Amino acid sequence: MKVLQLIQMAGIGGAERHLMVLLPALKEQGIEVELLCIYLERDESEIPALCLPIEKEGILVHKIGSTSRLNYALLKGIAKVIEQGKYDVVHSHLIVADTLASLVKLLFRKRFLLISTKHNYSYQYQTEFGIEVGHRMRDSFYFTSRFTGKYVDHSICVSEGLRQLFIDQSICKAENSSVIFHALAANQGFSTPTDTYRKSQKQLLVIGRLLELKGHKRVLSVLREIEEEIPSIHLSIVGDGPYRPTIEEEIKKRNLQSLVSLEGFQEHPLDWMRDADVMVMPSSGEGFGLVFLECFRAGVPVIAFDVPAGNEVIEDNKNGYLVKPFDCNALKDRIIALLLDRNKRSEFVEAGRSSLKAKFSLELMVQNTVNCYERELANK
Repeated sequence: MKVLQLIQMAGIGGAERHLMVLLPALKEQGIEVELLCIYLERDESEIPALCLPIEKEGILVHKIGSTSRLNYALLKGIAKVIEQGKYDVVHSHLIVADTLASLVKLLFRKRFLLISTKHNYSYQYQTEFGIEVGHRMRDSFYFTSRFTGKYVDHSICVSEGLRQLFIDQSICKAENSSVIFHALAANQGFSTPTDTYRKSQKQLLVIGRLLELKGHKRVLSVLREIEEEIPSIHLSIVGDGPYRPTIEEEIKKRNLQSLVSLEGFQEHPLDWMRDADVMVMPSSGEGFGLVFLECFRAGVPVIAFDVPAGNEVIEDNKNGYLVKPFDCNALKDRIIALLLDRNKRSEFVEAGRSSLKAKFSLELMVQNTVNCYERELANK
């Protein structure tokens, strides 16, 4: 079986990290896999972060730079790669790649099996509603997804919550969609043993892109109250993004400079997790939340809101705490309780490692992906 993975990238996010795990694992299973990486010329410096690790695995990577996200020359270049490669499956990731593959099918009358992995939904929708069903937002993501839905043969969603949202929005149907959870590679872990990431006796951590939907301000709003109970508290925020100036202003407004450090992007986030006491995920909703699996691997207990799709990974009071959505007082109480309870933290860590092995293993993810390819090819 020959499979082309297709993505348009501007930096390393969840989808790119997923590909760095998936492609070598598929190759080990005997799948002839290649990557087509589309990028804007202004983002060319970002490409090696994805392409070099994959090329080092002996996987062929095609690269097409473009001055815009969509133009005829770009579509023609993609069509040429697909035609020459004679792939059994073209597997696209994220909405731009879905759109490009769909337009190649339409404009160049190419007949190929197109499978799309849905990693997330509209940023505007997720900021307001998380990934809850029942809301309507007719933005560009919605209309573009409705278009690609006509050409995508099967949609793989990274959580059941995300799948239900796409079905609710009439973008895909139950019968042509499925769920395959993310996983971590066996060698995906720490850099070197160190304690340099611990800033205080009680270390609180938030990791993720600095975006409004990630909810950093919710933790900042209760940090002084946490300090009243635990004077040795420190919050490290790892990640970067366009919301950084807003977070900096919030820290300044609440006079939290002595309690919070903005650490920016870090190449080895598991090192930060390993040295933390508690990880907080205060977002409105995640398509999946790969960071939960990284916390399980690193051995740090997690507190998150009880929203899709984090509640498919975290089981309340078993491998972490789930808090009533956006109840910052409840979030504060859980943070304090967990920071003060070493036994509960240890219990969550052990349960998290068990969850990682039983439900989110690399072997299970790869086998489910191969099964999907084979099933869709048989039905084509």
